[in-house]
Amino acid sequence: NIFLAGIDTGAITMIWAMTELVKNPKLMKKVQSEIRNCLGDNKERITEEDVDKVPFLKMVIKETFRLHPAAPLILPRETMAHIKVQGYDIPPKRRILVNAWAIGRDPKLWTNPEEFDPERFVDSPVDYRGQHYELLPFGSGRRICPGMPMGIATVELGLLNLLYFFDWRFPDGMTERDIDMEEAGTLTIVKKVALKLVPNIFIAGIDTGAITMIWAMTELARNPELMKKLQGQIRERLGNNKERITEEDIGKVHYLNLVIKETFRLHPPVPLLLPRETMAHIKVQGYDIPPQRRILINTWAISRDPKLWTDPEVFNPERFVDSPVDYRGQHFELLAFGSGRRMCPGMAMGIVTVELGLLNLLYFFDWKLPDGMTQRDIDIEEAGALTVVKKVPLKLVPVRVH
Repeated sequence: NIFLAGIDTGAITMIWAMTELVKNPKLMKKVQSEIRNCLGDNKERITEEDVDKVPFLKMVIKETFRLHPAAPLILPRETMAHIKVQGYDIPPKRRILVNAWAIGRDPKLWTNPEEFDPERFVDSPVDYRGQHYELLPFGSGRRICPGMPMGIATVELGLLNLLYFFDWRFPDGMTERDIDMEEAGTLTIVKKVALKLVPNIFIAGIDTGAITMIWAMTELARNPELMKKLQGQIRERLGNNKERITEEDIGKVHYLNLVIKETFRLHPPVPLLLPRETMAHIKVQGYDIPPQRRILINTWAISRDPKLWTDPEVFNPERFVDSPVDYRGQHFELLAFGSGRRMCPGMAMGIVTVELGLLNLLYFFDWKLPDGMTQRDIDIEEAGALTVVKKVPLKLVPVRVH
């Protein structure tokens, strides 16, 4: 939930932009495609340099400022002398309120002003920096909003992060027609009814947490004795009457941690760590590597190296019993999240996602194969390049237990 510290106009603009995009899924798809095509699939962090690479996002922001200016009335001005504006005589020392909201929806200035149409700004010189009086979200002249640069950067970077790293869908049972567009507020125009969306983490089109859970369930289904052992420990430790699994439950089931470690070893969701570049000449295992060379680390191959692992092709969680080896970057034979300062910043969230997901699946349900299918029929062929997904979908039948 975006927190508005009283009245944060940047957050208000982002909420309206996301509201209009989810109401117009074609526009959402277009802006996300532009962002991901221009920035690539391997960004760890969005920077200000990325903003200029996505012109359609800037049009989306312009159109949001036009249709939903966070401050509908520009800060009051006072006439210094007698003036005449469009036939109106205005004496000196009169307070003037400029209605940016009304100007942004004036049909004399805009075609179809009530429609959210970012493409109206294609090849248009109109901008929101105070030079074009039909679009004045920050005002104009010497008393233009002094926080304009920060406000624009906040919105641009905020939306870039939301649209690059996440896909967005409605809660179950909700459609575009259910979005309430009613406005509230006076000094600022906020959305009266909160926008509710469900984020799906986007990493090259794949959710690595889901990949890991699928591989874990695949290996457990192929090894029913391991499934039985793990479920036995989970249900023994958590009891029979739990209505909801919590993070406090994770530490009670040690064997689950071993299963997840072994899944990360045998099926790392990202087989090649994000590229590194040498800063100086180095020598690694007899190889001379000059500076400014790109290095790719094949964590998939490391995890199956028979020099490091006994029976590396066998799924055996118990290999980690009494073993200090972990996936948090200190042991280089298991690098599911990388290591060092540039290891995956989402590691903590990723691990909890997998732990809680598997705990729920294994506590509340028993799992069986479809009729006529045996463990030998489970296909474990891999697919993908940036991520290693299961090529053939896993088919299991859930049986509710609790």
